[in-house]
Order: sequence, then structure tokens, then C-alpha cells
Amino acid sequence: MEQQKNKKQFSLSMLMRIFVGVIVVVSLIVFANSVMKYNELKKEEEALEQIVYDLRILREELTLRAGSAEQLSYILSDYKAYQEAKNDPAFAEYLTALEEKHQELLKLMNESDNKEHIEQLAREKLGLYYPNEQIFYANSN
Repeated sequence: MEQQKNKKQFSLSMLMRIFVGVIVVVSLIVFANSVMKYNELKKEEEALEQIVYDLRILREELTLRAGSAEQLSYILSDYKAYQEAKNDPAFAEYLTALEEKHQELLKLMNESDNKEHIEQLAREKLGLYYPNEQIFYANSN
């Protein structure tokens, strides 16, 4: 009887030890996971603080350039309206046309230093020629 009681106590003691061991292992895993999550959140917090700092600097710079907070608000509302209008297909076509015109003007500005281009413009647009140059017209009627 005594021996059976000792076996039950030993079994119960062993089960308690296993249970406590499992609780310790689970606690360690949860602790390690919590530490890793904490580190990730700290990195995220630092990144967000940097973004807030950058935005604060940008706001100060914009306010300095705009002259006042009201002027900055006006500029930002115009920018918001621009962002909304940018999605409109007609506005996109208009922007494309403006970009093409801009490219043409840039090309014209770059070619304005070119002697051959200047001569070609003088001949085609203004009808000018060199004094010793002979001009032949072809009548092809």
C-alpha cells in the first residue's frame, strides 16, 4: 500500500515537473517572440519618427518659401486639385500636348545656335538668301 502511494506521488510529481517544464518552455518562446516583436516595433517607431521629422522640416521649408501658413495651405489645396484633375483623361491629353510643345521648344532652343538651322529658317520662313546666291524656281504645273 505504501509502495503504491509512493508510485502515485512519484507519477504526480513527474506530471507536475513535465507540466512546469512545458510552461517554462512556452513562456520562453512567448518571451523571445515578444522581444523580437518589440525590436521590430522600435525600428518602425524610429522610421516613423524620421518621417515626421522630415515632414516637419519640409513644412518649415515650404512655409518659408510660401511666406505664410495661409499661402502654404493655398498651394497645397491647388496641389490636391491638381492630383484629382491628373486622373481626368482630358487633362492627361492636355498635359501630353503641353509636354510635346515643350519638347519642340527645347529642340528649337537647342538648334538656335546651329548655323545651318538659322540659314534654313531664314530661307523657309523669311525668304532670305545670300547676296551672291542664284535662285532657281521650278514651275511644275
